Amino acid sequence: LREMQPGRYGRIQIHRSGKAYMIVGSGEDEVRMEVTEGIRCSFFQQAVVIDMDKSSYLPLGEIQKHVVVTPDIDAVFS
Repeated sequence: LREMQPGRYGRIQIHRSGKAYMIVGSGEDEVRMEVTEGIRCSFFQQAVVIDMDKSSYLPLGEIQKHVVVTPDIDAVFS
């Protein structure tokens, strides 16, 4: 992650079955990860953008749902 450039990280692929994957990279370096629903939190969470140059932040809003992104083990071993 330290070598990643700012901006778009990957793309989300949603199948008719409802299964979702996040695709990171391209070609031989492509990594497919499963996207599943996360558990509910009982405390307030907010998404923000942090601007280190200006020492400021911009609130984007309250986080209502969570997702868990994990490597697709089936794809790795096939």
